[in-house]
Amino acid sequence: MNSSITPTKIKYIFIGNALNQKFIGENSSKANATWAETAQKIFREYCKNIENKYEKRNRIVSEDGVYYCTISPSNIFYLTLIVDTYPERQVFQMIDEIKKENIHLLVDEKGELNKPGKQALKSIIQQYENEKKDKISIINEDIKDIKIEMQNNVKKVLGNTEDLQSLDAKANKIKDNANLFKKDATELKKKTCWQNLKWTIVLVLVVLALILIIVVPLVVNNSGDSDNKKHHGSGISPIQPIANTTRTLFLI
Repeated sequence: MNSSITPTKIKYIFIGNALNQKFIGENSSKANATWAETAQKIFREYCKNIENKYEKRNRIVSEDGVYYCTISPSNIFYLTLIVDTYPERQVFQMIDEIKKENIHLLVDEKGELNKPGKQALKSIIQQYENEKKDKISIINEDIKDIKIEMQNNVKKVLGNTEDLQSLDAKANKIKDNANLFKKDATELKKKTCWQNLKWTIVLVLVVLALILIIVVPLVVNNSGDSDNKKHHGSGISPIQPIANTTRTLFLI
């Protein structure tokens, strides 16, 4: 009894060099020339211009199933033919595992997969052909997706927190600037009031000085004229009658 598992979901896998378009290896669940010819055609057409095609996932639907292909950063072309009910993410997870195992390096002198390389490729296919393996992988993938989503949500929350802290800091800065402006305005108001008071005092003193300069001489002049009039009126008039009386006595 053959202990190997005959693939039924993973029908065909092809590996090639995208730079020189050389065949490296393949694995087929059964002999089918159409699968190999179609894979070769897709390989040649897709690798004519590989610029900007690295790590891109491609899907081609056919009567035989769904062809998935991609090119790794190391210029290795991977193609699979899978039944249409098989999960796409499982397909590319299998391709990623083939990349990780560096199966394309297990080659002979012709540059094609040697016996260990073929066995390693077949082993990976058998693992992903197992329905139990698929379900576990799907669950793990779902957990991984949830984990990534939670991490993104945490990053968003942290980003929002940082934004709130930034806004709070800006608000405090604006408040401090407003208080400083208020303080400066109050000091400026006091300074302006003091300057106005000084000019008012100076103006009052100037007015008082002008009044004194004008009024005091007038008051002094008026006082001198009054004294002169009083002096002339009271000193000469009493002497004149006495002189006349004396003259009259001598005549008698």
